Amino acid sequence: MALTQALASGSYSLAAKLLDQSIQAASASSNEAQLSYLLSNRAFCYEQLNLNRKALKDYDVALQKDPNNLQALLRQGKMFHAMQRTEEAQGLWMRAAHCEVMSHDIALIIEAQALLRNPDAGVASVPAAVPAAPAASVPTSPAAATREALSTGQPIAASATDLKASSPTTNGTTTAKGRVKGSQKLGSQLLDLAGRDPQQAINEGVELINVGKLDEAETLLDAVIAEGKLPGGQPNVGAYVSRGTARALLRNLSAAVADFTEAVQMEPRYSESWKRRGQARSALGENEAALQDLKKAEELTADRVGKADCCQERGTILQKQRNYRLAAVEFEAATRLDPRNAAAMNMLGLCYTSQGRLQDGIDMYKKALRLDPSSVDTWSNLGIAHKEIGQVAEAEKAFAQSIKKRGDAESSMSFRMIGELRRGLGEHCAAIHILDRALAAIPINSGARHQHYYVELSFLRGACYHALGYHKSAVRDYNAAQAAILTASPDVGSSPDARQQQSLAFYQRELAQYVHKRLDWRLNTYFLDKDISPVFKENWCKKSPPDRHLMQNYTEQSHIPADEPAPPPQPDPKKVAQLVRAGDLIGDKLRYGHQGFLANKRQLRMGGLAAIELAQVLRSALKYQRVGMPLRVPNDGASGETSASGSHPFGWRDAMDILVRWRQLSEPNDQVIWVDLLTKQEFEAGFGSHTPIFSGQTQCVRYYMNFERALGVFKTVLLAEGRAFDAHNVAGGGLLGGGAHRVHQQRGAQPGGDAAHRGAGARDPRRLRGVHPHPRHPAPLD
Repeated sequence: MALTQALASGSYSLAAKLLDQSIQAASASSNEAQLSYLLSNRAFCYEQLNLNRKALKDYDVALQKDPNNLQALLRQGKMFHAMQRTEEAQGLWMRAAHCEVMSHDIALIIEAQALLRNPDAGVASVPAAVPAAPAASVPTSPAAATREALSTGQPIAASATDLKASSPTTNGTTTAKGRVKGSQKLGSQLLDLAGRDPQQAINEGVELINVGKLDEAETLLDAVIAEGKLPGGQPNVGAYVSRGTARALLRNLSAAVADFTEAVQMEPRYSESWKRRGQARSALGENEAALQDLKKAEELTADRVGKADCCQERGTILQKQRNYRLAAVEFEAATRLDPRNAAAMNMLGLCYTSQGRLQDGIDMYKKALRLDPSSVDTWSNLGIAHKEIGQVAEAEKAFAQSIKKRGDAESSMSFRMIGELRRGLGEHCAAIHILDRALAAIPINSGARHQHYYVELSFLRGACYHALGYHKSAVRDYNAAQAAILTASPDVGSSPDARQQQSLAFYQRELAQYVHKRLDWRLNTYFLDKDISPVFKENWCKKSPPDRHLMQNYTEQSHIPADEPAPPPQPDPKKVAQLVRAGDLIGDKLRYGHQGFLANKRQLRMGGLAAIELAQVLRSALKYQRVGMPLRVPNDGASGETSASGSHPFGWRDAMDILVRWRQLSEPNDQVIWVDLLTKQEFEAGFGSHTPIFSGQTQCVRYYMNFERALGVFKTVLLAEGRAFDAHNVAGGGLLGGGAHRVHQQRGAQPGGDAAHRGAGARDPRRLRGVHPHPRHPAPLD
């Protein structure tokens, strides 16, 4: 339904995202034909968004998966024809025209034949999306062997004793493919064992699961279940639980749930049936049912360690749902029940840090590492927490431990964190050195997981080159990030960071080329905000893919030429050094000492230089004022002037332009813009004028210190006004329902008075929304 609505509304970007999820599911199920058609559908969406490179990549992969995919053959041929790649287009249409697969759409074959006769004939219709399997969303915490096995496909550690139990039977089924494959490998002796000694056959089935022979295990357990009850009339719970486990690991999750349900109905007192059904339901995304099953399993489990595991399972589901508070309650219970459960402590630390309780998270990670110093994930999480709080040395030590234990090839995330840390300190050259090492370690022809890391690392290195002025290298890395093909993988899924950075790579590349063209211009003769399309800036700030509306109204920047002209004469190095020293002295005074703010040497230096330039201009303005004349400045580099020619008297906005321009140059990967130079619609909606102090369940590390004070002011305004205003400055119409007067009386306050005076100020649109003529800074100089 969501896909059809997206297509009906022309939202091809949303349609592509929905197809991402289906592609992930199809990849997990190894359904090559379905995956091929899903890829060709996504390629069509990319075509509508003018993302032609991505579309061609998807068509390439679609044809690798199914060389007879007529949709891909026809559409990629049309793209090649439009690009004047006639021979390639003819080759694709020839393959489609001679397709002998009887089940394929004959109309498409006829269309291919018509295109060979007349390449400009025929219009491809929009394909119907192949129904997608539900995307498996599995917990990845290492607390329980079964849970980890479900997420990685590895065999579980379950003894035959664990899976023994007793209960009635119903007919079991499996796929024909699984049964044939398993029976071919199994051998007659084990199949005979199902009739002679069903309990021993169950034990053998468990052993097959533990060594990864899942098809054979399923076939053997089919035979056991077909025999009926165990000797003595006992119901065959163990066979159902065992087969359900095998099916879950084969990703046949619905069938696994059915088996565990049979086991629950046979013997409702057996906790393992409830627990494993909860795990399988969680993998299917049936989270509420999974939480209920795991709660029941905890109640039925006698030992403390088993109870702790159930709590950890519940915590993992809640953590996935971003319900960090309730997840923390479950992990806290798990660590009380099993004080040596290092994995639960790691997850508890993650819940704390996700709520902004960084020091609590750090303490919990350290406690976990005392129990399990080999945990790579915990070392990585500890490093991230130290990084967020601004503790540089501690963060690097933790990341170094993670890399040491995992090796370069598997440490992309840790390298990326160190690179971000170094960039945050203004040490871009050091960051590039780290990122070079990380990218060199990614294996050639790597899988989906490494491709996501490749995008993130390439984009970050491009951002570092960009800031340093190495624009050619920056463009190379941005292009590499944008061109990579991202497919889902079980451990990273469809990484939102990587996909966002692919979108951002387009905008950053354009901005690098924009600045490079103006390297030899005086800094006050151009202004990014004035020259770049408002729609471009809006999409850049929102990290949205470049859509058709943008590309129809935007002219891409010219490419950097291969042969560069000679640079202009350089200034006196001694004078530059003197100026830089002065900038550093002033910039150091701008530094925030609060947690979350790194001492970014580059930004502090540029902040100091901006202050010097502003002081020089103000001195000139005062000099002119003394003789009764205004200081006039050129229009071409002024953000507030529509005309590019002429000049105007120096004003407050010109003063702010100086600071904004330096802030933009100090870190071009930050979206620093004037909000009133966005589209009118976004400006009036207050876009970019809000800074979160508390978001969902997360305390913002940098700004939460202001929460109590801000809440107090908000309460004062509500009491004084009896209503609130939304982002459009529309009054809420009696939020307190006319009871504001009674509230004042109860608190001993008089209506009006000083509180009313302060509250009235909030009705000023500029003060309430924060939308004012001043530039938007995502954060103070940090």
